[in-house]
Amino acid sequence: TMPRLSVFGSVNVDHAFAVDAFPRPGETVGGDSAYARLAGGKGANQACAAARAGVEVEVHFWGRVGRDDDFSVAQLERAGVIAREVTRDDALPTGSACVLCERASGENMIVVCAGANDAARARFREGDESAVLALQGEVPVSANLDAVRMMRTVNPRCVVVLNYAPATEISLELIEEVDCVVVNESEARAISEAYEILDEPTRASDRPQRNRAIVYTMGAAGARLVMTRDLTFREAFVRDGDGNSQDEARVEAMRFGDDETVIDTVGAGDAFVGAFCAAMASDATCADALRLASAAGGLTCLSSGARADVSRARERALPIPCVLRGALKNENVERAPLRALLLDDAL
Repeated sequence: TMPRLSVFGSVNVDHAFAVDAFPRPGETVGGDSAYARLAGGKGANQACAAARAGVEVEVHFWGRVGRDDDFSVAQLERAGVIAREVTRDDALPTGSACVLCERASGENMIVVCAGANDAARARFREGDESAVLALQGEVPVSANLDAVRMMRTVNPRCVVVLNYAPATEISLELIEEVDCVVVNESEARAISEAYEILDEPTRASDRPQRNRAIVYTMGAAGARLVMTRDLTFREAFVRDGDGNSQDEARVEAMRFGDDETVIDTVGAGDAFVGAFCAAMASDATCADALRLASAAGGLTCLSSGARADVSRARERALPIPCVLRGALKNENVERAPLRALLLDDAL
């Protein structure tokens, strides 16, 4: 049987507008005819990217939508995601987002309304054992904590990946429960500041100590994966501001061809995380997981909307440089599955 990746998170309907320039306060700008209604939400986006990235993995999605929303569920299933655990809310509408894309720069501005995502819950039980569980920050912290603890009861050797985006409500308790945190530079700064505010170290989780990882996504500069090893997450986040960790992997961003143009960056981070988690669930090495993630993120920039075609990610990943340092450069470690490293089996 194929390894399973479970994704618990948000489902949104995105209302996307392309504009020549972002409106200033008090200004109205025309979106011409460039409007699209698209399926979105970080959780659902990541599940779709994972299912489309060309990796042999079964992707299950857990989330909540409004009562009449067949559109979002159909889009998940069309991507190859198993969405039978998506529940429907009689009172709340499906989450929604207004996305403005500036044509010239490809940059975006987004406003999100949580809707039914605020009532999302994952109820893992026997039979739901997963190699990897992926979480994001668009559902309540309490729901994410419950999801981690339920999955650990079902499968103590599940690797939990938290993409802390958006980092609006930082829960250090949640961070301490997971094995890998994926953040961009502003999210990493918010977590580091939250740790620095504490007068005393956070209580370590009761579960056995494992190697853990932080992945910093840096847009056009690629990404870095840092193994914490003997450091706590607190020490790793606070100390790593200089970017000089000893045990790390650095992957470059996918290089675009002369005939390729960046259309917009919406969903690039979600594609990165989805492909990364799928690769990890399939027991890819650290370098191969990062290369696939980088390729998926890059491919997403070549078309509008959060869910681009990332089916060529494996092919585009092959030439992407990834440099290993410290313990990750050890020959045996280099060949070991990243998931095994995080389960402390190989480092």
